[in-house]
Amino acid sequence: MEAKRYIGIDLHRNCFTACLRLENGREYLKEWKLEDMAKFTSKLRPTDQVAVEVTGNTRLFHDAVVPHVERVVAVNASQFKVITHPVKKTDPNDARNLALYLAKDLWPEVRMKDKTQAQIASLTQTRDTMVKLRTALKNKSEQSLLGTRRESEQGIVGQREGTEGRSGNALRPAGESGAEDHRGADS
Repeated sequence: MEAKRYIGIDLHRNCFTACLRLENGREYLKEWKLEDMAKFTSKLRPTDQVAVEVTGNTRLFHDAVVPHVERVVAVNASQFKVITHPVKKTDPNDARNLALYLAKDLWPEVRMKDKTQAQIASLTQTRDTMVKLRTALKNKSEQSLLGTRRESEQGIVGQREGTEGRSGNALRPAGESGAEDHRGADS
């Protein structure tokens, strides 16, 4: 019988770091490009167990690896301080920690949705985002219109107050104003 191997994967957009941990504690690290996934999966054994951080492309990785291994554990790294707050946060250290804790069976699994469930969840999330954006845009435009209306109302009121002046003689011709008449009479 082959010895069990525990593989920790620190997954990124276009590459991943794999740490292969044997039952005796020996570790092997290797960087892989996602385009080399077929080569990676060809090296997997049916008795292997894989732990991978949940990221945007975990679904693709999971679907590619599942047929070749005994078990794939998806790990939400933000819930575990061992990954989010290690002394040295590097891809190799993250992959090592994933492999180590997988070997000790200490990772609780995040349920991976099947393809249809994932698509429905994605559509629901997109719809929710669109509704929130629509509401925010509607509120912003209403506030803008209210602000413009208030400014124009204040402008009209200000113009009325400005034309009356201190004497209260609004819209009188200059000759009929009491102040101008006094100046004219004194000279």
